[in-house]
Amino acid sequence: MSKVNLMKKLIQAILSFVICSFLIFPVLANQRTSRKVQVTGIYSSLRYVEDAGDVVGMEIFISNSRDGYHATVQIAEGVMFAPILIEVQVKGTNIEFTLPESAGQRARKFLGQLTANGITGKFQDDVKSTFLKRKNSYWQ
Repeated sequence: MSKVNLMKKLIQAILSFVICSFLIFPVLANQRTSRKVQVTGIYSSLRYVEDAGDVVGMEIFISNSRDGYHATVQIAEGVMFAPILIEVQVKGTNIEFTLPESAGQRARKFLGQLTANGITGKFQDDVKSTFLKRKNSYWQ
């Protein structure tokens, strides 16, 4: 094979690579943006424990307004506590909110990670994380 033919083959290979890159990279970039996790929704771990006759868990309903994200949070520990409306800080897929001091309970900060399936997170002083599935409300 002559040097000229070798050079032509090399140029063809490079041009093919460049053309393919222009075709493939926009598709890959579009896939990344379409996988953005939706922040708003209902996330719940509330469940009825028949043996004890109790409801346990937590439910978070996140909504958006011109003032940012807000959540209605309801916690059950054998008895159902009143829902609380709070502001939620969202940075990418991380959420954070603080439940105010109430009924002898001190303020509690919740840190969580959003996915398409739900929120995994915990209150700052808790040892164990919890998963709240994205689903209909316990009350529906």
